[in-house]
Amino acid sequence: MIDLYHRLILRNPAIALIVILCLVLGVGYYAKNFRLDASSDSLLLENDPTLSDYRETRESYGSDEFLVVTYTPEDELFSEASLNNLIAMKAEFVELERVGSVLSLLDVPLIDSPRVTLSDLQEGINTIEAGASPDLARIELVDSVLYRDLLVNASGTTTALQLNLVPNTQLLDLQFRRDQLRAMRGTGMSGEQRAELDQVTYDYNRAAEASQTSQAELIAEVREIMEPYRGAAELFLGGVPMVASDSIDYIRGDLYTFGVGVCLLIIVLLSIAFRKTRWTALPVVTCFAAGTIMLGVLGLLDWPVTVVSSNFISLMLIITLSLCVHLIVHYRELHRIQPDADQFTLVAHTMEQKFYPSLYTALTTIVGFASLAASGIRPVIDFGWMVSMGVMAAFVLAFTLFPALLMLVSPGKPSVASGHNIPGKIIGLAETITRKMAKPASIVVAILFVGALWGMSKLSVDNRFIDYFKSSSEIYQGMELLDRELGGTIPLDVVVTAPPFEEISDAAGDDFFDDPDSDFYDDFDDDFDDDFDDEYGEDEAGITATSYWFNTFQLRQAEAIQQYLESVPETGKVLSIDTTMKLLELTAPNVANDDFLLSVVYKSLPPIIKEALVDPYMSEDGNELRFSIRMYESNQTRPRNDVLTEIQNSLVNDLELGADQVKMTGLAVLYNNMLVSFFRSQILTLGFVFLAIVVMFLLLFRNLTVSLVAIVPNITAAFMVLGIMGFLRIPLDLMTITIAAICIGIAVDDTIHYLYRYREEYRACGEHDQAVTIAHDTVGRAMFYTSVLVTLGFSILSLSNFVPTVYFGLLTGFAMLVALVLNITLLPILLGAFKPFKKTV
Repeated sequence: MIDLYHRLILRNPAIALIVILCLVLGVGYYAKNFRLDASSDSLLLENDPTLSDYRETRESYGSDEFLVVTYTPEDELFSEASLNNLIAMKAEFVELERVGSVLSLLDVPLIDSPRVTLSDLQEGINTIEAGASPDLARIELVDSVLYRDLLVNASGTTTALQLNLVPNTQLLDLQFRRDQLRAMRGTGMSGEQRAELDQVTYDYNRAAEASQTSQAELIAEVREIMEPYRGAAELFLGGVPMVASDSIDYIRGDLYTFGVGVCLLIIVLLSIAFRKTRWTALPVVTCFAAGTIMLGVLGLLDWPVTVVSSNFISLMLIITLSLCVHLIVHYRELHRIQPDADQFTLVAHTMEQKFYPSLYTALTTIVGFASLAASGIRPVIDFGWMVSMGVMAAFVLAFTLFPALLMLVSPGKPSVASGHNIPGKIIGLAETITRKMAKPASIVVAILFVGALWGMSKLSVDNRFIDYFKSSSEIYQGMELLDRELGGTIPLDVVVTAPPFEEISDAAGDDFFDDPDSDFYDDFDDDFDDDFDDEYGEDEAGITATSYWFNTFQLRQAEAIQQYLESVPETGKVLSIDTTMKLLELTAPNVANDDFLLSVVYKSLPPIIKEALVDPYMSEDGNELRFSIRMYESNQTRPRNDVLTEIQNSLVNDLELGADQVKMTGLAVLYNNMLVSFFRSQILTLGFVFLAIVVMFLLLFRNLTVSLVAIVPNITAAFMVLGIMGFLRIPLDLMTITIAAICIGIAVDDTIHYLYRYREEYRACGEHDQAVTIAHDTVGRAMFYTSVLVTLGFSILSLSNFVPTVYFGLLTGFAMLVALVLNITLLPILLGAFKPFKKTV
C-alpha cells in the first residue's frame, strides 16, 4: 500500500496534480448551484405537531406572511403633504406582483369619523381615501382599539403600511404533498411512493429556491420604492420575510467579504510564522481545493446551507489548515534532523509518520460530528454530515494534493528551531508549568471548571432575530421601532376551540337549558321564537344559537382571554373577535348584551367589513376563535419559551379552558419549538459525542486510562466556552447552539496529535519529562501555530454587522486558545499523574 502511494503521489506528482485538478474542477463546477436557505421551512422541526396546526390556521384565517413599512414624516402625519406621499407610495406597492393587498390608514374602515350607524355601513365604507376628514380620522385611529399600535402609534406621528404577500400556492401544494409522503415513512412506503417523495422533494426545493429569489427581489423593489420618500420622512422596513432575506444577505456577504479577509490575514500570518513562500502557498491551495470540492458536492447534491450550518466552510478551513500545519512542522523537524536527505525521503517520512495521528484525528472528528444525527433535528443532522464530509475531503487532500505540490520544490536549507521566539517561549512556559507547577495548575483548572459549570447554569435558550443585528444597523432600528411604536414583530396565534359537547352540558348543568328564568334561555327564546320568517332569521341569524363562541354569554370569556393576553409584558398588539365587538358597539351600543341584535348586526355587515373584522378572528361556524398577537422582539425580560409556557398554563388553569381547547401556533411557537428541541438534543448529543470520542480513543490507544485522560481537556474546553457564554449572557440560539460541538471538534484534534507524539517519545525513552519536552517542541508548536493563526484570522469576523458571525469568530478563537492551553498544560499533567504508557523494551 505504501509503495502504491509512493508511486501514485510522490513519484509522479505532476500526474497526481492533473488528476486532482480535474477532480476539483469537475466537482467544483457544481458550486454554482450552492445556495443558502433561511426560509422558515429550514428552521422548523419536521415532526413538530404544532406545524400542522400552523398550516391549518394559515389556511383558515389567512397567511401571516407580510412586510411592514413604517413611515414617520417630518411634517404632521395627517397633513395633506404626508397623506399624498402615503397615497403615492401605497399605489406603487400595490403594483408589485407579489403584493396581494396593502393595509394602511388610508383605506381602513372608519366608523367614528363621524360616527356611523349600521344602516350607514350598508350604504358605503368611510375611509380617508374616500374623503373622510383627516382630523377626525386621526382622533379615531389613535383612540381605536383596532388601529392604535397597529397602523398608527399612540402619539399619531408614525404609521405602518402592511404589505400582505400573495401566497405561493405551488410551493404550499408541494410542501403539503411532501409532508404527507414523509409521514408515511414511519408506516412503510412502496417503491412508487419513495420515488414520488424524491420527485416532490426535488420540485419543492426548486420552487423554494425560486420563491427565495423572488422574495429577495420583492424586498429590493420595496426598498427602491421607499427611497425617494426618505427626504420627507423616516422609513423602515420590517417583517419576518425581510428578516429571513436580510439574514441570507448578511451570511452571503460575510462568506464572500470576510472569507477573503480571513484568507488574506491567514496568508500574512503563515508568512510571518514560517517565513517561506511554500509554507504559505501550499496550505492555502489545499484549503481552497477542499472548500471548492465541498461547495461543489453541496451544489451537486442540492444540499442547501441553512443558518445552522452556515459556518461549516469556516470549520473546513480550520480543519484543513490544522492538518497542513502539522505536516509542515513535522517536515521541518525531519529536515533539521536529516539536513542532507532528498525531498522524496523527507516527504515520504512526513506522510508516513503523520498518517495515523491525522487519520485518527479525522475519524474522531467525523464520528463526533456524525453523532449529531442523534439529535433527530434536520438542520443539525445536515450540519454534522456536512462537516464530516468536509473533514474527509480535507484529509484526502492533505495527503495527496499537499505532498504532490511539496514534491515539486527542493528541500532547501533546514529551518533553525529556536526557543527564543514567541512560540518557543510560550511552549517553554507551558512545559515549565507541567513540570514545576502541576498541582497549582490543576487547582486553577479545577476552579475554572467549577466556574464554567456556574456560567453554564446562567445559559439561556432564546431566539430573537433582532439580536442578530447590531443596534446601529437599519434593520435593528426598524424592528425596534415596530416593537416600541407599532405593536411588535413576531406573529403568535392562540386558537381556542369549543369544548366537546359533553363538557358543555356538564358545565352548564341539566337545568340550565330548562330554566325559564335563565338569561341564556331568554336570549335563545327571544332570538328564535318568531324569527324564521324574518329577513334575519335565515342562515346567519341563528349563529348566536348554533355557535359556541359567538353569543353574548361566551363573548365575555373571549373578552377575558383578550385582557389576559394584553397583560403579558412580552405581547404587543392583540387582535381578536373581542376587538371587533368593541368596534361594533360604536354602531350598536347594546350589541354585546343582546343575542338577537348581535345576529342582526352580523347579518348586516358588508362583506368588506366582515372580511376585515370577523373572518380573521372567528371560524365560519363560530366554534373557533383566533387571537392574533405580535410579540416584542426587543423585550429581554424572559426567554420566549417561559412566556409561551406561562400563556398556555394561564389559559388552562386561570381561565379554565380545556387543555385540548387551546392551540398555540405561529412563527414564534415554531421557532421556539425548534430551539427547545435543539437544546434538549444538545444535552443528549454532547453525551453521545463524548462517548463516541472515548470509543475512538480506545480504538487508537487501546487503553482505557488514556481514553479517560484524553477526554478531560475536551470536556473542560467545551464547558468553558459554554460557561463564558453564560457569563456574557450570550443566549443559545439557532446560530450559537452548535458551538459546543465545534469546540469539541477543535480540541480533539490537538489532543490526538499530542498524545500520539507523547506516546512515541515515552516508549522510546521511558521518561515523562523528556517525552513532554519533545512533544511540546514538535506538535506543541504546530498546535500553537494553528490556534494563533485561526484565532487572529477569525478575529476579523468581529467587524461583521451580523452578530452571529461576530460570535462565531470570537467564540471559535476562544475555543481554540482554550483547547491549546489545556492540551499543553492539563493533558501532560494528567499523563504524568496516571502514567498510562510503558517504555518499549
